[in-house]
Amino acid sequence: EVERLPRYIWGLGDIDIERPSAQTTELQFHLPGKHDQTHHGGASSAGGLATSLILAAAKSEPGVTSDMKSISAKVGGVLVGLDFRIKSQGSLERKIKSEFRENRGDSSVKDTASRMTDVLRYTMVFPTSGYVRGVEGALSDLKGRGYQRYDAKGTNYWTRGVDYKGVNMALTKGGQHLELQFHTKGSYETKETKSHPIYEKARASRSSKERKSLME
Repeated sequence: EVERLPRYIWGLGDIDIERPSAQTTELQFHLPGKHDQTHHGGASSAGGLATSLILAAAKSEPGVTSDMKSISAKVGGVLVGLDFRIKSQGSLERKIKSEFRENRGDSSVKDTASRMTDVLRYTMVFPTSGYVRGVEGALSDLKGRGYQRYDAKGTNYWTRGVDYKGVNMALTKGGQHLELQFHTKGSYETKETKSHPIYEKARASRSSKERKSLME
């Protein structure tokens, strides 16, 4: 059976949902933990900018996390990966440098850093049968709480010919950007066991040609 998310929900388009494999394992849930933050370089360097973004995210995190927990419980979802809700210093610094190299000449390091939308990030997982209803409910509740889309629309990977499946939203509230991913149990498992390692390898590569090849 195929379920579809109506087009009018924040412009996401239709979502074809695949049933998770019968071999899908139970999800492991993390309890919130402290985030280690280290200063690297001056304020205008990638390291200094990463530190500033992390400190800002840490201030917004309690309120955002409270909202996400409330919304998730209300719409029948489960928040996973909360230990990693704030991106690490090293990971963020590498991403800023990588995207700056990709767009050299089009923006400064500071401008590149300002477009980071996943310093604060969350993942909601739903049973396949309640996925569309859960995503609809979560997006409606987010809008009611004052969250807005940071980009033009969410990225709907259910309609793309890639292994990664899910809906990724870049949101903003009160100047704080964040990423919210919506998954079924099956798509979350695929992300963790197959898609994520490829993404990490692509992100670490200094070759744009290799990164493009890995992400195709």
